[in-house]
Amino acid sequence: MEVKSYFCERCGANIIPNITDKKGICHFCGSHYILDNRKPIIVTQNNTTVIRQIFGNVYGNDNEKLFDNAHKLIDIEQADKAKLIIDKLICEETKDYRTWLLLIKYELTFFNIRKATKTFDLKIQQYINLLIKYLDKTDIGNYLVFQVNYNKNVIGLACCYIGKNNVIEIPDFGYDKLVKFYTSENFGKYDVNITSDFIDVGAFAFSNCFNLRTIVLPESIQHMEHKVFENCNNLLRVIFEFKSNVLSNNNSGAIKSLLWNNDKLGAINLLIVSIKNIKIISSSVFYSLQNITHIICNNNVLEIKSNMLILYFSETLLKICAYSFAECKQLICVELSNSIEHIGDNAFQNCNNILFFTINSSDIILGNSVFEGFTNKQKIMINISRKQVNYWAKKWKKGCNAKISYVNKEDKYE
Repeated sequence: MEVKSYFCERCGANIIPNITDKKGICHFCGSHYILDNRKPIIVTQNNTTVIRQIFGNVYGNDNEKLFDNAHKLIDIEQADKAKLIIDKLICEETKDYRTWLLLIKYELTFFNIRKATKTFDLKIQQYINLLIKYLDKTDIGNYLVFQVNYNKNVIGLACCYIGKNNVIEIPDFGYDKLVKFYTSENFGKYDVNITSDFIDVGAFAFSNCFNLRTIVLPESIQHMEHKVFENCNNLLRVIFEFKSNVLSNNNSGAIKSLLWNNDKLGAINLLIVSIKNIKIISSSVFYSLQNITHIICNNNVLEIKSNMLILYFSETLLKICAYSFAECKQLICVELSNSIEHIGDNAFQNCNNILFFTINSSDIILGNSVFEGFTNKQKIMINISRKQVNYWAKKWKKGCNAKISYVNKEDKYE
């Protein structure tokens, strides 16, 4: 049986492996490792956890101690002293990938929200490109993840991806906050799928990710800070995947923070927010949100102009409860699929800028005053007969002056 040798990335000493759980410990410096080189390693030093990727064997050269000391200085937050060593390594070890790995670690460990500018992002991406240039090509495709002390209370992470796949999956690194994400722009357009149970997404988290097309966010995210997608000019769709079937005020925080002030999130010309696996929208979830322009619960996506924010529900949606979209003044189009069985009282009250409201369901119950505040310039199209609608809800038209049409040819406009 072949026995593999492992070396500590910090001090170069041999690591004694534990074959049963594929873990090892360096008995010289105490660093802990996961020995599968396809998984992140966790290095514990000075009570600070730093997650990094092993990319190759430790080089045995005269500057070996400089690499080790620079890592230790960063871990104990001695930024100035660490930078002096890094500057020396940049001059003497330009072609050593560890120089650029160290520089990325330095920049992201001392990451500051105010530094999250286009220039800063381009600088990090340049370092990633240099890291890739001097790496063995078989090692490309993994993450660099660094701890960030956020507001002295929250421990978050900054994540660099250097892979070449079109779909990037961010696994669970055990952090509550995604502070910043980078990827090399040399790999073209890509999609991101977050499978970790993050609670927060930090300000500027995906800013200047120019080639980001689609991002999938988990139900665990409760809040998204300002300018999360600034300058993501190719971003077309944000997808929220829910495990529960009910969208309520308790689990819709991330969606609402994304929609509440879209101008603060970044320069997005067109954004489709897809909400999957939801069957019930609870009362007042989207009450008075001003940036939603379209609500679509149908596979037939309309031709959309720019500068619009579309809320897209999958066809599993069954029920819209009372006041769910009341006072949403920016709404101009609503299209509900044939899965809808119930629309609650005042669900679209005072949405008086809607030009077209279409209900495709042939079996639906409408609550009281669903369209209260609609004017005679608005139009509602219902896919069932007038008698059938009036039978189920006699007061659904209360306060509504819109023009109502029915699919049944025997019924006339109201």
